[in-house]
Amino acid sequence: MTIETIIVNYNAGGTLLRCVSAVLKSSVPTTVTVVDNASSDGSAETVRSLFGKKHGVEVRFNAENPGFAPAVNAAARRSQAKWVLLLNPDCILEPETLGRLQYALECDDKAALAGPAVLDQNGLVQRATLRRFPDPWKSLMTASGLWRLGKWFSVFHGVEVDVTAMTGGAKICE
Repeated sequence: MTIETIIVNYNAGGTLLRCVSAVLKSSVPTTVTVVDNASSDGSAETVRSLFGKKHGVEVRFNAENPGFAPAVNAAARRSQAKWVLLLNPDCILEPETLGRLQYALECDDKAALAGPAVLDQNGLVQRATLRRFPDPWKSLMTASGLWRLGKWFSVFHGVEVDVTAMTGGAKICE
């Protein structure tokens, strides 16, 4: 198995079940580790009873809520996978998403991280989820609002990306 999906849960309700179901429909095999941070809504128990280990789903229960990062770190330390996907329980993956992320990482030997485009309910890229790597200049352009001139003069590019100019998915590698 080359991909492990780690989902940290805290009272995500039925959304957690939809998230895990979508991950399991992936065109690329993945194991799923749900780390439950002391939820009281029964969502993790539902996932465990419906999927259990027979579907490559493990549910780990924390007696208290240590927070997101400690929960992820504990699960990631146990992973033997080549790639680890950190997924929030309110994210519903399309079946091809994992394959595309894996392909992007394998095409660029300098890449250590890949992130998908996050779409809203209308299929539009959510602006806040797509950013350039920040540096002091780009941060200044963003904070001042001058980033809006970036569509005409690239020197003004900030961390914001003009999602209206996107054409539905750039080719990452040949």
